[in-house]
Amino acid sequence: QNLVDDKSNEYRYRILHPLLLENGDIIYSNTDHDLIKIDINSNIIWKINEQFHHSKEVDSDGNIWTCGIMNESDALDDFSKNFKFRDDAIIQVSPDGRVLYKKSVASILYENKLLSTLTMSFGKDPIHLNDVQPALDNSDYWKKDDLLLSIRNRNMIVLYRPKTNKVIWYKVGPWLNQHDVDFINENEISIYGNGPKEYINKLTNIIIKNNFQKKVFLK
Repeated sequence: QNLVDDKSNEYRYRILHPLLLENGDIIYSNTDHDLIKIDINSNIIWKINEQFHHSKEVDSDGNIWTCGIMNESDALDDFSKNFKFRDDAIIQVSPDGRVLYKKSVASILYENKLLSTLTMSFGKDPIHLNDVQPALDNSDYWKKDDLLLSIRNRNMIVLYRPKTNKVIWYKVGPWLNQHDVDFINENEISIYGNGPKEYINKLTNIIIKNNFQKKVFLK
């Protein structure tokens, strides 16, 4: 019971997307529950009492980028306040368990004049962020510490620069309901398409590479 959070039933707790660090520490969460770090002997190092979900990734400074949810205790802009839907957030956490940065995904799109990609249909979960992948090096197409965001329910990948609050690049499809986006080299990223078979069978459960240099997609 001490390895789960206070919100969860110990018999229904799922360790989702655990991040294994080089020293044997593990960072994990249940869906929409606390972020927890334990050491190699399963001792609790810290817990952050917020709502976290999906991927955990380490950036060039050793901080962790992950997915969260905006809630009433956060400082929301007018856009996030006025539309009633689940607003996912990107969150940066320090190795010692401090929240360093938190930003609404809806606000990122709104502030970068991409409102049309969000408001085609709201529903309860229009975003469904499932991966925040930091760039570890500079290239001709991104800078170190830029972020690739996988916005599943928009079939959308965004290259975002937190330092300037700018969307550098984005694309909707041809992937469907994608999970997991990664930097491969200085020119390419990969997107794991996870679309339903009944829509486009050939785009189901495949990896698509986006080559920025050649401007082509490789399946």
